[in-house]
Amino acid sequence: MVFQCQRNSFQKEYTSTIESIQKAENGLIEVIFADTVFFPEGGGQPNDEGTVTKLADQQEFQVKNVIRRGPKAIHILSDDNDPMANLKVGDEIAQKINWNRRFDHMQQHSAQHLITSLFETEYNYNTKAWWLGTESSYIELDGDIKPQEMLNIERLCNDYISQAIPVSLEIFEKPEDAGDEVTRASRGLPVDLSGPIRVIKIEGIDSNMCCGTHVKNLAQLQVIKLMSIEKGKGKILVHFLAGNRVIRKLDEAYQRELDLNVLLNGGPDYHKDLIKKLQTTSKNSQKTIQKLSRELAAILAQQLNDQPNPNPYYFLHRSDGVEVDFANTFLRTAKPKSPIFFFITISDGIDSKSGSLVLQGCPEDVDALGGEIAKILDGKGNGKNGRYQAKVTKLNKLKECEEFVKKYFENK
Repeated sequence: MVFQCQRNSFQKEYTSTIESIQKAENGLIEVIFADTVFFPEGGGQPNDEGTVTKLADQQEFQVKNVIRRGPKAIHILSDDNDPMANLKVGDEIAQKINWNRRFDHMQQHSAQHLITSLFETEYNYNTKAWWLGTESSYIELDGDIKPQEMLNIERLCNDYISQAIPVSLEIFEKPEDAGDEVTRASRGLPVDLSGPIRVIKIEGIDSNMCCGTHVKNLAQLQVIKLMSIEKGKGKILVHFLAGNRVIRKLDEAYQRELDLNVLLNGGPDYHKDLIKKLQTTSKNSQKTIQKLSRELAAILAQQLNDQPNPNPYYFLHRSDGVEVDFANTFLRTAKPKSPIFFFITISDGIDSKSGSLVLQGCPEDVDALGGEIAKILDGKGNGKNGRYQAKVTKLNKLKECEEFVKKYFENK
Protein backbone atom coordinates (compact mmCIF):
# COMPACT_ATOMS: atom_id res chain seq x y z
CA MET A 1 0.00 0.00 0.00
CA VAL A 2 1.67 3.21 -1.15
CA PHE A 3 -0.16 5.85 0.83
CA GLN A 4 3.00 7.83 1.59
CA CYS A 5 4.05 8.35 -2.04
CA GLN A 6 5.97 11.53 -2.90
CA ARG A 7 3.66 13.67 -5.01
CA ASN A 8 3.32 17.42 -4.90
CA SER A 9 0.06 18.00 -6.77
CA PHE A 10 -2.99 15.78 -6.95
CA GLN A 11 -5.28 18.17 -8.78
CA LYS A 12 -5.29 15.62 -11.59
CA GLU A 13 -7.04 12.35 -10.89
CA TYR A 14 -5.10 9.26 -9.87
CA THR A 15 -6.50 5.88 -10.85
CA SER A 16 -6.62 2.78 -8.65
CA THR A 17 -8.86 -0.24 -8.03
CA ILE A 18 -10.94 -1.36 -5.06
CA GLU A 19 -9.28 -4.12 -3.05
CA SER A 20 -11.99 -4.47 -0.39
CA ILE A 21 -15.19 -2.74 0.75
CA GLN A 22 -17.21 -3.35 3.90
CA LYS A 23 -19.49 -1.73 6.42
CA ALA A 24 -17.89 -0.72 9.70
CA GLU A 25 -19.44 -1.27 13.13
CA ASN A 26 -20.35 2.41 13.35
CA GLY A 27 -22.33 2.26 10.12
CA LEU A 28 -19.69 3.91 7.94
CA ILE A 29 -18.20 2.40 4.77
CA GLU A 30 -14.57 1.27 4.78
CA VAL A 31 -12.73 0.92 1.47
CA ILE A 32 -9.19 -0.26 0.75
CA PHE A 33 -7.64 0.50 -2.65
CA ALA A 34 -4.77 -1.31 -4.35
CA ASP A 35 -2.90 2.01 -4.17
CA THR A 36 -3.85 5.46 -2.91
CA VAL A 37 -2.78 9.09 -2.84
CA PHE A 38 -4.90 9.77 0.25
CA PHE A 39 -2.81 10.33 3.38
CA PRO A 40 -4.10 8.58 6.53
CA GLU A 41 -3.90 10.41 9.84
CA GLY A 42 -0.53 9.85 11.49
CA GLY A 43 2.73 11.43 12.59
CA GLY A 44 0.90 14.46 13.96
CA GLN A 45 -0.66 15.20 10.56
CA PRO A 46 -4.43 14.96 9.89
CA ASN A 47 -5.84 12.83 7.11
CA ASP A 48 -6.59 13.89 3.55
CA GLU A 49 -10.13 14.40 2.33
CA GLY A 50 -11.53 14.39 -1.18
CA THR A 51 -13.53 12.27 -3.60
CA VAL A 52 -13.37 8.97 -5.44
CA THR A 53 -15.20 8.51 -8.74
CA LYS A 54 -16.24 5.19 -10.26
CA LEU A 55 -14.90 5.32 -13.82
CA ALA A 56 -17.58 3.04 -15.27
CA ASP A 57 -20.49 5.42 -14.60
CA GLN A 58 -18.84 8.54 -13.07
CA GLN A 59 -20.57 8.15 -9.70
CA GLU A 60 -18.76 10.25 -7.11
CA PHE A 61 -18.28 9.42 -3.42
CA GLN A 62 -16.96 11.63 -0.63
CA VAL A 63 -13.90 10.49 1.34
CA LYS A 64 -14.53 11.78 4.86
CA ASN A 65 -11.58 10.24 6.66
CA VAL A 66 -8.55 8.02 6.09
CA ILE A 67 -6.97 5.96 8.85
CA ARG A 68 -4.04 3.57 8.96
CA ARG A 69 -4.53 -0.02 10.02
CA GLY A 70 -1.19 -1.80 9.87
CA PRO A 71 0.17 -1.33 6.33
CA LYS A 72 -3.29 -0.51 4.93
CA ALA A 73 -4.98 2.84 4.40
CA ILE A 74 -8.67 2.60 5.30
CA HIS A 75 -10.82 5.13 3.41
CA ILE A 76 -14.02 6.13 5.20
CA LEU A 77 -16.70 6.98 2.64
CA SER A 78 -19.95 8.81 3.37
CA ASP A 79 -23.11 6.81 2.78
CA ASP A 80 -24.32 9.26 0.13
CA ASN A 81 -24.99 7.44 -3.16
CA ASP A 82 -24.95 4.12 -1.25
CA PRO A 83 -21.32 2.95 -1.78
CA MET A 84 -22.11 -0.62 -0.68
CA ALA A 85 -24.65 -0.98 -3.48
CA ASN A 86 -22.75 0.89 -6.19
CA LEU A 87 -19.13 -0.16 -5.59
CA LYS A 88 -17.53 -3.58 -5.67
CA VAL A 89 -14.09 -5.17 -5.51
CA GLY A 90 -12.19 -4.65 -8.75
CA ASP A 91 -13.93 -1.40 -9.75
CA GLU A 92 -11.59 1.19 -11.25
CA ILE A 93 -11.68 4.40 -9.25
CA ALA A 94 -10.35 7.92 -9.88
CA GLN A 95 -9.03 9.45 -6.65
CA LYS A 96 -8.92 13.21 -6.15
CA ILE A 97 -7.83 14.81 -2.92
CA ASN A 98 -8.80 18.22 -1.56
CA TRP A 99 -5.63 19.96 -2.72
CA ASN A 100 -6.04 23.10 -0.60
CA ARG A 101 -6.23 20.96 2.54
CA ARG A 102 -3.27 18.81 1.44
CA PHE A 103 -1.04 21.77 0.56
CA ASP A 104 -1.86 23.46 3.88
CA HIS A 105 -0.79 20.29 5.71
CA MET A 106 2.38 20.08 3.60
CA GLN A 107 3.32 23.63 4.55
CA GLN A 108 2.70 23.12 8.27
CA HIS A 109 4.49 19.75 8.38
CA SER A 110 7.60 20.89 6.52
CA ALA A 111 7.66 24.02 8.67
CA GLN A 112 7.61 21.84 11.78
CA HIS A 113 10.64 19.88 10.55
CA LEU A 114 12.53 23.12 9.93
CA ILE A 115 11.57 24.73 13.27
CA THR A 116 12.34 21.54 15.21
CA SER A 117 15.76 21.19 13.60
CA LEU A 118 16.75 24.81 14.26
CA PHE A 119 15.69 24.73 17.92
CA GLU A 120 17.86 21.63 18.35
CA THR A 121 20.94 22.91 16.52
CA GLU A 122 20.79 26.48 17.86
CA TYR A 123 19.75 25.88 21.49
CA ASN A 124 19.82 22.11 22.04
CA TYR A 125 16.05 22.03 22.63
CA ASN A 126 14.54 18.74 21.54
CA THR A 127 11.00 18.38 20.23
CA LYS A 128 8.97 15.93 22.35
CA ALA A 129 5.76 16.09 20.29
CA TRP A 130 3.92 18.23 17.77
CA TRP A 131 0.37 18.86 16.62
CA LEU A 132 -1.06 20.15 13.36
CA GLY A 133 -4.27 21.97 14.25
CA THR A 134 -6.98 23.44 12.05
CA GLU A 135 -6.04 27.03 12.92
CA SER A 136 -2.49 26.84 14.25
CA SER A 137 0.10 24.19 15.10
CA TYR A 138 2.57 23.73 17.91
CA ILE A 139 5.71 21.84 18.89
CA GLU A 140 6.40 20.72 22.44
CA LEU A 141 10.00 21.43 23.46
CA ASP A 142 12.06 20.29 26.43
CA GLY A 143 13.67 23.68 27.12
CA ASP A 144 12.65 26.96 28.73
CA ILE A 145 12.20 29.06 25.59
CA LYS A 146 13.04 32.75 25.74
CA PRO A 147 11.37 35.41 23.55
CA GLN A 148 14.69 36.36 21.94
CA GLU A 149 15.30 32.74 20.99
CA MET A 150 11.87 32.65 19.35
CA LEU A 151 12.75 35.72 17.27
CA ASN A 152 16.07 34.24 16.22
CA ILE A 153 14.54 30.91 15.13
CA GLU A 154 11.84 32.74 13.16
CA ARG A 155 14.50 34.85 11.42
CA LEU A 156 16.56 31.76 10.52
CA CYS A 157 13.48 29.93 9.21
CA ASN A 158 12.60 32.77 6.86
CA ASP A 159 16.22 33.17 5.76
CA TYR A 160 16.26 29.52 4.67
CA ILE A 161 12.87 29.93 2.97
CA SER A 162 14.28 32.79 0.89
CA GLN A 163 17.07 30.45 -0.28
CA ALA A 164 14.56 27.89 -1.65
CA ILE A 165 16.50 25.03 -0.06
CA PRO A 166 15.44 21.65 -1.54
CA VAL A 167 13.36 19.16 0.42
CA SER A 168 13.83 15.59 -0.79
CA LEU A 169 12.64 12.08 -0.08
CA GLU A 170 14.67 8.89 0.29
CA ILE A 171 13.35 5.36 0.73
CA PHE A 172 15.18 2.72 2.80
CA GLU A 173 14.21 -0.91 3.26
CA LYS A 174 14.82 -0.76 7.03
CA PRO A 175 15.63 1.97 9.58
CA GLU A 176 19.28 1.06 10.11
CA ASP A 177 19.97 1.58 6.39
CA ALA A 178 19.18 5.27 6.79
CA GLY A 179 22.27 6.05 8.89
CA ASP A 180 22.95 6.70 12.57
CA GLU A 181 21.52 10.23 12.70
CA VAL A 182 18.21 9.20 11.14
CA THR A 183 18.07 5.90 13.05
CA ARG A 184 18.32 7.89 16.28
CA ALA A 185 14.95 9.42 15.42
CA SER A 186 13.31 6.06 14.79
CA ARG A 187 12.32 5.51 18.41
CA GLY A 188 8.57 5.74 18.76
CA LEU A 189 7.75 4.36 15.31
CA PRO A 190 4.44 2.45 15.22
CA VAL A 191 4.83 -1.16 16.34
CA ASP A 192 2.78 -2.32 13.35
CA LEU A 193 5.05 -0.52 10.87
CA SER A 194 5.94 -2.60 7.83
CA GLY A 195 7.56 -1.92 4.49
CA PRO A 196 10.16 0.66 3.45
CA ILE A 197 11.21 3.63 5.57
CA ARG A 198 10.76 7.18 4.28
CA VAL A 199 13.30 9.85 5.18
CA ILE A 200 12.59 13.52 4.56
CA LYS A 201 15.70 15.66 4.06
CA ILE A 202 15.99 19.43 4.14
CA GLU A 203 19.32 19.85 2.39
CA GLY A 204 22.09 20.70 4.86
CA ILE A 205 19.63 21.25 7.72
CA ASP A 206 17.63 18.18 8.72
CA SER A 207 17.12 14.49 7.96
CA ASN A 208 14.28 12.61 9.61
CA MET A 209 12.00 9.64 9.24
CA CYS A 210 8.51 10.78 8.42
CA CYS A 211 5.35 9.34 6.87
CA GLY A 212 3.83 12.75 6.16
CA THR A 213 3.51 14.97 3.11
CA HIS A 214 5.99 17.77 2.42
CA VAL A 215 6.88 20.58 0.05
CA LYS A 216 9.59 20.22 -2.63
CA ASN A 217 11.60 23.17 -1.42
CA LEU A 218 11.40 25.65 1.45
CA ALA A 219 10.30 28.48 -0.85
CA GLN A 220 6.90 26.75 -1.01
CA LEU A 221 6.51 27.48 2.70
CA GLN A 222 6.30 31.20 1.78
CA VAL A 223 6.77 32.41 5.37
CA ILE A 224 6.87 31.10 8.97
CA LYS A 225 5.60 33.00 12.00
CA LEU A 226 6.26 31.79 15.55
CA MET A 227 3.19 33.01 17.41
CA SER A 228 3.54 32.39 21.13
CA ILE A 229 5.10 30.37 23.96
CA GLU A 230 2.62 28.48 26.11
CA LYS A 231 3.82 27.20 29.47
CA GLY A 232 1.90 25.02 31.91
CA LYS A 233 1.39 21.54 33.37
CA GLY A 234 5.00 20.56 32.69
CA LYS A 235 4.78 21.47 29.00
CA ILE A 236 6.33 24.20 26.88
CA LEU A 237 4.55 24.67 23.57
CA VAL A 238 5.63 26.91 20.70
CA HIS A 239 2.68 27.82 18.48
CA PHE A 240 3.41 28.60 14.83
CA LEU A 241 1.86 29.34 11.44
CA ALA A 242 3.28 28.69 7.99
CA GLY A 243 2.44 29.64 4.43
CA ASN A 244 -1.13 30.56 3.61
CA ARG A 245 -2.07 30.50 7.29
CA VAL A 246 0.21 33.47 7.91
CA ILE A 247 -1.42 35.36 5.06
CA ARG A 248 -4.91 34.56 6.39
CA LYS A 249 -3.90 35.68 9.88
CA LEU A 250 -2.55 38.93 8.45
CA ASP A 251 -5.80 39.46 6.52
CA GLU A 252 -7.83 38.89 9.70
CA ALA A 253 -5.63 41.23 11.75
CA TYR A 254 -5.82 43.95 9.09
CA GLN A 255 -9.63 43.68 8.90
CA ARG A 256 -9.83 44.03 12.69
CA GLU A 257 -7.61 47.07 12.43
CA LEU A 258 -9.96 48.65 9.90
CA ASP A 259 -12.96 47.86 12.12
CA LEU A 260 -11.22 49.39 15.14
CA ASN A 261 -10.41 52.52 13.14
CA VAL A 262 -14.14 53.10 12.78
CA LEU A 263 -15.14 52.04 16.31
CA LEU A 264 -12.41 54.08 18.01
CA ASN A 265 -12.52 56.97 15.55
CA GLY A 266 -8.75 56.86 15.20
CA GLY A 267 -5.94 55.13 13.31
CA PRO A 268 -3.88 52.15 14.52
CA ASP A 269 -1.17 54.41 15.98
CA TYR A 270 -3.75 55.71 18.47
CA HIS A 271 -5.61 52.46 19.25
CA LYS A 272 -3.76 51.76 22.49
CA ASP A 273 -4.32 55.24 23.93
CA LEU A 274 -7.95 55.33 22.80
CA ILE A 275 -8.68 51.95 24.41
CA LYS A 276 -7.03 53.05 27.67
CA LYS A 277 -9.23 56.14 27.64
CA LEU A 278 -12.33 54.00 27.10
CA GLN A 279 -11.31 51.69 29.95
CA THR A 280 -10.90 54.64 32.32
CA THR A 281 -14.28 56.04 31.29
CA SER A 282 -15.89 52.66 31.74
CA LYS A 283 -14.44 52.20 35.24
CA ASN A 284 -15.61 55.64 36.30
CA SER A 285 -19.08 54.98 34.88
CA GLN A 286 -19.24 51.64 36.67
CA LYS A 287 -18.43 53.32 40.00
CA THR A 288 -21.16 55.86 39.40
CA ILE A 289 -23.69 53.15 38.51
CA GLN A 290 -22.82 51.19 41.65
CA LYS A 291 -23.29 54.29 43.80
CA LEU A 292 -26.65 55.12 42.17
CA SER A 293 -27.72 51.48 42.44
CA ARG A 294 -27.10 51.46 46.18
CA GLU A 295 -28.95 54.76 46.57
CA LEU A 296 -31.93 53.38 44.61
CA ALA A 297 -31.96 50.24 46.76
CA ALA A 298 -31.99 52.34 49.93
CA ILE A 299 -34.89 54.48 48.63
CA LEU A 300 -36.97 51.41 47.74
CA ALA A 301 -36.24 49.84 51.12
CA GLN A 302 -37.29 53.01 52.93
CA GLN A 303 -40.54 53.10 50.93
CA LEU A 304 -41.26 49.58 52.17
CA ASN A 305 -40.46 50.61 55.75
CA ASP A 306 -42.98 53.47 55.47
CA GLN A 307 -45.87 51.18 54.45
CA PRO A 308 -48.36 50.76 57.34
CA ASN A 309 -49.50 47.17 56.64
CA PRO A 310 -47.02 45.23 54.49
CA ASN A 311 -47.91 41.86 52.98
CA PRO A 312 -46.20 38.72 54.34
CA TYR A 313 -44.13 38.70 51.15
CA TYR A 314 -42.44 41.34 49.00
CA PHE A 315 -41.42 41.01 45.34
CA LEU A 316 -38.70 43.17 43.82
CA HIS A 317 -37.57 42.38 40.26
CA ARG A 318 -35.04 44.57 38.46
CA SER A 319 -34.30 44.12 34.75
CA ASP A 320 -32.01 47.12 34.28
CA GLY A 321 -28.78 45.24 34.96
CA VAL A 322 -28.13 46.70 38.43
CA GLU A 323 -25.32 45.19 40.48
CA VAL A 324 -25.86 42.30 42.90
CA ASP A 325 -24.84 44.77 45.64
CA PHE A 326 -28.25 46.37 45.00
CA ALA A 327 -30.00 43.42 46.69
CA ASN A 328 -27.62 43.42 49.65
CA THR A 329 -28.12 47.15 50.22
CA PHE A 330 -31.89 46.77 50.01
CA LEU A 331 -31.96 43.91 52.51
CA ARG A 332 -29.71 45.75 54.97
CA THR A 333 -31.90 48.85 54.84
CA ALA A 334 -35.34 47.21 54.79
CA LYS A 335 -36.85 47.07 58.29
CA PRO A 336 -40.59 46.57 57.86
CA LYS A 337 -42.95 46.66 60.85
CA SER A 338 -43.64 42.90 60.69
CA PRO A 339 -41.75 39.80 59.47
CA ILE A 340 -41.75 39.62 55.69
CA PHE A 341 -40.50 37.21 53.01
CA PHE A 342 -38.32 38.95 50.40
CA PHE A 343 -38.17 37.65 46.81
CA ILE A 344 -35.61 39.70 44.85
CA THR A 345 -34.30 39.06 41.32
CA ILE A 346 -31.79 40.99 39.24
CA SER A 347 -31.43 40.25 35.50
CA ASP A 348 -28.15 40.47 33.61
CA GLY A 349 -29.72 43.05 31.28
CA ILE A 350 -32.99 44.42 29.96
CA ASP A 351 -33.55 41.57 27.49
CA SER A 352 -31.82 38.85 29.47
CA LYS A 353 -33.60 35.85 30.96
CA SER A 354 -30.62 35.09 33.21
CA GLY A 355 -29.70 36.70 36.47
CA SER A 356 -29.52 36.38 40.25
CA LEU A 357 -32.09 35.41 42.88
CA VAL A 358 -32.09 36.31 46.59
CA LEU A 359 -34.66 35.08 49.13
CA GLN A 360 -34.64 36.25 52.73
CA GLY A 361 -37.01 35.74 55.61
CA CYS A 362 -38.03 33.17 58.20
CA PRO A 363 -35.71 30.14 57.79
CA GLU A 364 -38.74 27.86 57.60
CA ASP A 365 -40.18 29.86 54.67
CA VAL A 366 -36.85 30.19 52.87
CA ASP A 367 -36.17 26.46 53.17
CA ALA A 368 -39.63 25.62 51.85
CA LEU A 369 -39.53 28.03 48.90
CA GLY A 370 -35.87 28.33 47.88
CA GLY A 371 -35.33 25.08 46.05
CA GLU A 372 -38.76 25.14 44.37
CA ILE A 373 -38.36 28.69 43.08
CA ALA A 374 -34.86 27.94 41.78
CA LYS A 375 -36.28 24.88 40.02
CA ILE A 376 -38.99 26.93 38.28
CA LEU A 377 -36.44 29.53 37.19
CA ASP A 378 -33.98 26.81 36.08
CA GLY A 379 -31.24 27.72 38.51
CA LYS A 380 -28.99 26.32 41.18
CA GLY A 381 -28.29 27.82 44.58
CA ASN A 382 -27.91 27.28 48.28
CA GLY A 383 -28.76 28.96 51.52
CA LYS A 384 -28.78 28.93 55.30
CA ASN A 385 -30.00 30.98 58.26
CA GLY A 386 -32.98 32.40 56.40
CA ARG A 387 -31.18 33.44 53.20
CA TYR A 388 -31.08 31.67 49.81
CA GLN A 389 -29.13 32.78 46.71
CA ALA A 390 -29.05 31.30 43.20
CA LYS A 391 -28.11 31.91 39.60
CA VAL A 392 -31.14 31.44 37.34
CA THR A 393 -31.76 31.30 33.58
CA LYS A 394 -35.55 31.58 33.14
CA LEU A 395 -36.61 34.90 34.63
CA ASN A 396 -39.51 34.92 32.16
CA LYS A 397 -41.24 32.57 34.62
CA LEU A 398 -41.36 35.10 37.48
CA LYS A 399 -45.17 35.30 37.43
CA GLU A 400 -45.35 31.55 38.03
CA CYS A 401 -43.01 31.94 41.00
CA GLU A 402 -45.03 34.81 42.44
CA GLU A 403 -48.21 32.71 42.30
CA PHE A 404 -46.33 29.88 44.00
CA VAL A 405 -45.25 32.20 46.85
CA LYS A 406 -48.78 33.65 47.25
CA LYS A 407 -50.37 30.20 47.50
CA TYR A 408 -47.73 29.12 50.01
CA PHE A 409 -48.57 31.94 52.40
CA GLU A 410 -52.33 31.59 51.85
CA ASN A 411 -52.15 27.93 52.87
CA LYS A 412 -49.83 28.74 55.72
